Amino acid sequence: MSILIDQTTRLLVQGITGREGTFHTRTMLEYGTNVVAGCTPGKGGQTVEGVPVFNTVREAVEETGANATVLFVPAKHTPAGIYEAVDAIDHKDTANLREELGDVMMQVVFHAQIAREEGLFGLEDVLDEVCQKLIRRHPHIFGTVSANTSQEVLKNWDAIKRQEKGQNSVSDTLRQVPTALPALMYAQKLQSRARKGGLSLASIQSPMEEMEQAMQQLGKGEQTEQVLGRLLFAAALQAGEQGLSAEEALTYEARRFVEKFEELENIAPAPLSQLSSQEQARLWQETGSTVCKTDQQAEA
Repeated sequence: MSILIDQTTRLLVQGITGREGTFHTRTMLEYGTNVVAGCTPGKGGQTVEGVPVFNTVREAVEETGANATVLFVPAKHTPAGIYEAVDAIDHKDTANLREELGDVMMQVVFHAQIAREEGLFGLEDVLDEVCQKLIRRHPHIFGTVSANTSQEVLKNWDAIKRQEKGQNSVSDTLRQVPTALPALMYAQKLQSRARKGGLSLASIQSPMEEMEQAMQQLGKGEQTEQVLGRLLFAAALQAGEQGLSAEEALTYEARRFVEKFEELENIAPAPLSQLSSQEQARLWQETGSTVCKTDQQAEA
């Protein structure tokens, strides 16, 4: 669907204070678009390219009479589309997968176009880059290097990547792990790279002992983010020592929680808000098995 803008359109830019929002606001103003307002929560009272910024869309519309809007989504929200696509794959939902892959592709095209307009690169450069990377990092296919096992392929990949990224130490490899990863995945990737660098994490301090110490601190009322962080980092380490994915383990338990909650609502004699905590606890104990039915169906 397209929305045609003419001289009567009073445009509101959502996300105007971000890099993309500011850039496109400037471009639209130069073209002659009647941009009357911008909106970024918490940034009200500012101006961008002479355009007043409001905290809410409602406030912006009431003050300026805006009758159309454009939204610039920050890059940090791109992973949401990827996760939704992965979820569609897990549930074998072809129709939803098609939709979510479209969202992922829209982000790729969107940011490539922004880069093109800034004179940096275009979509064809993105595609060429990934093709060249596949060629460089698979010398056993496109070159003369021998790799007879998947482990050797991964070893070659890591070595080539370190060279390309200028990673001269293990610390360099740790610093280049993207901090935007989900926290448990980020922790395990750091731990994995530390192991590859020769550090025996579990021998320095047992993850089970670390978790026990953190739990004791929490029991004393020291409920700080730092203590919870220690607990979760140790749990991720324990999972890694057992060859497990902490991210997948937590996802499994979260799905099981949804199923148990659904069963709880079904067997409750009244809305949960009307039941005592004792009655809720009794009914909770009656719900569900320890096996996540959603995952069982996906595996089937």
